[in-house]
Amino acid sequence: MKWVIIVVLPLAILSLVYYISVIDPYSEGILKLKNSSTDEVEPGAQMNFQETNAAIEEDFTFDMSELAVQNAIHHMSHQKVEADKKWGVLPLTEERVDRLLEVVQHNREDYKHGSVYEEILLKWQNKNFTSVDDDHNAIWELQDGSVGRATGIMSAEEEQEFIEEKFSNRQ
Repeated sequence: MKWVIIVVLPLAILSLVYYISVIDPYSEGILKLKNSSTDEVEPGAQMNFQETNAAIEEDFTFDMSELAVQNAIHHMSHQKVEADKKWGVLPLTEERVDRLLEVVQHNREDYKHGSVYEEILLKWQNKNFTSVDDDHNAIWELQDGSVGRATGIMSAEEEQEFIEEKFSNRQ
């Protein structure tokens, strides 16, 4: 019985600390990335902040879970899509797309829907956002979404406004 207290109790405490530090309780149990915001974003606008590749690599590690990859794509798509509700946002930058594509290709065999992520990220890498609403909805459906289906693509002006609203504190 002593070993249960010595082994199980510390593991339970560590698990609780990990849960609190990594999982955002307001995002319905979805993994929160270190550099993410809990708001919304759109197409063709400019980001006026810079991140180092090291910071992006810290968020997008080769051991990312499939759920974390889905969340990253989903949250980046919010910058470009129209939807009634959006939970979570990440800046959709070339560096993030490039790194996430590397992660997906590294884990191609391990991710159940790796080909879906790769197809989306390759389009985005080529600056093709003509079907970003469909890309959002593909991920949204994989996550059994019920609220927040993308209904279109924002204009460049709407996207710029979204970026300024959501990411101005990063500059």
